[in-house]
Amino acid sequence: MPPRPATSMARRTTAGLLLTLATTATFAGQAAAAPAPAPTPTRAKIQAENTLRSHAQGHGTRPQAATTRSGQSLIAAIQAARSGHAIQPHTATPSDAPTTVATITTSGTANGVWKLTADSTAAQVQFFVNGASVGTAAVSSGAASLDWATWGYANGAVSVTATDCAADNACGGQSGATSLDIENPDQPTVTSPAQDKVVTGGFTMTATAPTGFSGAIGFLIDGSLRGYDSSAPYSLAYTGTALSEGGHYVTAVECSVDGTRCNGPVSSDVTFMSDSLHPAITSISANPFSPNHDGVDDTAKITFTLPDTEHVTLQILRAGSVVRGPVDLGTHPSGTYSWTWAGTNNSGARLGDSTYTVQLNTSATVNGATVQGQVNKAAVIDTTAPVLSSITGNGAKFYPYPDGYVDTLAPGVTLNEPAVLTLTVRRTDGSLVRTISASEPAGRRSIAWNGRSNGNHLMEAGTYKWSYSAIDNAGNRRNGPTYGLIISAAKLVAKSATITKNGNSYYTAGASDTNCAGYAQSASMYSAGVWMENVCDPDWDGAQIAAAFYHVSIPAAVKYGHLTATTYGSTINPPSQIGSAYVRTDGNVDLAGTADVNSGTGEWRSLGSVLAAGHYDSNHIVDVAIFLTDGYNGGGFASDFDLGQLRVTVGYYVLQ
Repeated sequence: MPPRPATSMARRTTAGLLLTLATTATFAGQAAAAPAPAPTPTRAKIQAENTLRSHAQGHGTRPQAATTRSGQSLIAAIQAARSGHAIQPHTATPSDAPTTVATITTSGTANGVWKLTADSTAAQVQFFVNGASVGTAAVSSGAASLDWATWGYANGAVSVTATDCAADNACGGQSGATSLDIENPDQPTVTSPAQDKVVTGGFTMTATAPTGFSGAIGFLIDGSLRGYDSSAPYSLAYTGTALSEGGHYVTAVECSVDGTRCNGPVSSDVTFMSDSLHPAITSISANPFSPNHDGVDDTAKITFTLPDTEHVTLQILRAGSVVRGPVDLGTHPSGTYSWTWAGTNNSGARLGDSTYTVQLNTSATVNGATVQGQVNKAAVIDTTAPVLSSITGNGAKFYPYPDGYVDTLAPGVTLNEPAVLTLTVRRTDGSLVRTISASEPAGRRSIAWNGRSNGNHLMEAGTYKWSYSAIDNAGNRRNGPTYGLIISAAKLVAKSATITKNGNSYYTAGASDTNCAGYAQSASMYSAGVWMENVCDPDWDGAQIAAAFYHVSIPAAVKYGHLTATTYGSTINPPSQIGSAYVRTDGNVDLAGTADVNSGTGEWRSLGSVLAAGHYDSNHIVDVAIFLTDGYNGGGFASDFDLGQLRVTVGYYVLQ
């Protein structure tokens, strides 16, 4: 670090001299009242000024522009001046994130379910295969192990890494990679359809897996995965109606148990022919439906089309078992037809809530051979009404005059499923005022009412009733409780107030570095002022300030606008730089603005504005700082500011 300039050392010595002089000076007849707008300098002030001029002159030319300071550096200095110690920045880190990484000890050839292991001193270890996490295991006796299923991975080399993790799941860096060779057993074998078989309508694909395999088997037709079976015996029902006429091939592939990864060994191709009819279920409406005889979506209309003359049967299945039908719908020429299901089984009893499969089977004789078609579509029975929970807004009061203050009522509600949510507002005699509906997904929701009727008339002040109701996609309705609300005719009226504080009425004052900055009431030329001095060297001391802090009581209001600080004061070291800042209720500081002081006589200066929100407490007290920077102190010069009065102006709104 370079030696401190001699001029800076002189400034510190001078600062001590001046502050001592200012502190011990006696002011005869000092008045307690607010100073006059342009008070006469006191003898002590003049003496202090002469002392400063004779002993504290900088060398060279005073800077023509203030040193640029970051907002963060000024904020830190303000906090230090207010609290008496510097505020150190804090960076949040995981509570006990490991600083080391696990060491993979797994190696060799993997197949089936393989145990990954790693040495570690952390709480747990997370394992990765080819960069994707495969799970986390606790550390015991310096090691962690995880059973990893290799099903569904392609045979060959994979990269395994691990990372140490803390108990709160904060993790460090990843270890070096270890290579494993996956060598799972032989590929599966397709057992149905048989080679070159002709399928028509619905058919089933089957396969066997190698001994020891315990994953899922996926079935592919023409290279596209059509589905999987997670356990033996492996099979998948399919329909030739979904295929074009002619030749196709089926293969089986080894998959992970959940069917999300199907890159394992693949069987040989089995070719087959499809010769099928092509009926289509074009719609099921309503779907879902609720056969509870409430007159809303009680049935499901199944609409289907036939491209040819075909004989039609229809059946309803649940989990592969027939629960309704088969129903013979007869032979029909090409065209569109429908059949309505009341949600009952073959005995006429209503079936329970579930997802069902509507299966349409058709047949026709083509060139002397029977050809079939099959198409499936899901239908849902849902007779359970949506649930409305955690409703808020009972007794709420709002002000529907359009001025931006609580103009609407928006009660909160939680929906357990998608539904059409309706807010209904009534007078206390039950007569309808307004209904508002919206299609909403599940979750926390609300509907806002602006105080207007269905005819868009602003309602008069008074007490009303409101309630929520919801209808789900199956037509099930839930009516919520009825609550009260109050409409007020009051509206916002804008006002402004200016609060004046004498310079010496601070609740605390200080400096971020008391070796080169400070304050004194006795050195002020104003009868109720405070003089601030700053001789800190910006190149040596960094951003340092002297500051005075004031508690300003602002009027109670329902809404506030901006806070603006204006100061009356002067300097004997022009230019000097002053500024204002506001302490937030969370302890942070917001800068409002700065201004240069160039006059030795008193002048009013505006120091910028901030929004009042977040800057006043429950008693409507604002914490404002007026500070003197070292912005013009380069080259060994000093800065000062004699603060006679502070005015804080606030814009606010009241209800009238």
